[in-house]
Amino acid sequence: MIYLSIFAALVLFFALVTLISRSLYWEPGLNIADLPSTDAAGRIDEANDAMSFEILLRAFGDDDQRFITALGDKHVERLLLFERKRIALRWIRRKSAEARSIMREHVNRAREASDLTVSGEARLAFRYMELLTLCEVLSLSVFLFGPAGLQKFAVQTNMALSEIKRFGNVGADTVTS
Repeated sequence: MIYLSIFAALVLFFALVTLISRSLYWEPGLNIADLPSTDAAGRIDEANDAMSFEILLRAFGDDDQRFITALGDKHVERLLLFERKRIALRWIRRKSAEARSIMREHVNRAREASDLTVSGEARLAFRYMELLTLCEVLSLSVFLFGPAGLQKFAVQTNMALSEIKRFGNVGADTVTS
């Protein structure tokens, strides 16, 4: 019984830390749904995805940290850690907001669709919940330990979002035709 109480206390503690970290780094929600869906917007989205992936590689990579550590300046090292943590948390929040926007768009289109499949919707819901869980765990890890060394985890989160985007685009094509 004591182990269960300790486990519950730890879960509540981590939930509190997550809540506090979100309140410290709050930014207004993104309104991605109002972007135009023309071919030019598609090229802009591709450029944004490439830039976002570059930010992912730099914010979660170890190269800059090793370079600054080699310089030996502790003030610059602390400043780099603070800024990388801030950038990594903002990247995670943007990806989470993008996923919510994709799901809102999917729900709006699904209301008009006549050819939905239970298995497809269940798969999308599972992937969406998995993505939100990945974002929360990644956010908590960055908040507690910093972004260095979490590059593979961030890439996995980005790939889960790409799968949701791809599934959303396939669903959008079947709804409009």
